[in-house]
Amino acid sequence: MSKVIDLKKTQDSLVQYLGEMKNLIQNAEILSSFSTEIINASQIKDETHVRQFAEKLPKSGCHIYWIDVDLPNELVKQFNAEPIKADYKRARDNKNTDSKFVYVGSCTKTKLSSRFIQHCGWGNDQTYSLQLRKWLTDEKLTFTFNYVAIEDGLVAQYLEDQLHRDLKPLFGKSGGNNKIVALK
Repeated sequence: MSKVIDLKKTQDSLVQYLGEMKNLIQNAEILSSFSTEIINASQIKDETHVRQFAEKLPKSGCHIYWIDVDLPNELVKQFNAEPIKADYKRARDNKNTDSKFVYVGSCTKTKLSSRFIQHCGWGNDQTYSLQLRKWLTDEKLTFTFNYVAIEDGLVAQYLEDQLHRDLKPLFGKSGGNNKIVALK
């Protein structure tokens, strides 16, 4: 026999949870400044340079990051020119051509430097990321890697999701990989 579900009670619980989340986000300490690092396509294709660059990034903590590019139409053209290969996983094409923002992400457990290396294409082939070195052909593209520390991983995820909606990046899905958990 099927259990009767009280959807009104579920709705009330959700409203309470969202109220708690609103308070958590409103009271979170958000830094107004962020850090920026610039790297070009030829540097991305040089593993030594990428790893040295990654050494400058924070070694721990939660971060939100976003990547932009100077020539977004050229980047999309190069992405679409490369046939999708089964030997590595790359970020989803959002079919958006009206943005200079390439990707929006956050790190709560993975080091920021590790995600940077993955996006450049020097990390694990089975991790979804931009995998830039594997398909970039134009050495003239310049990327800006921006990041900010966020104290709370849950707040970081909600802010990442909103930043994804606001910036409409060219690549990558919205939402974390099961990062959102109930309040304790």
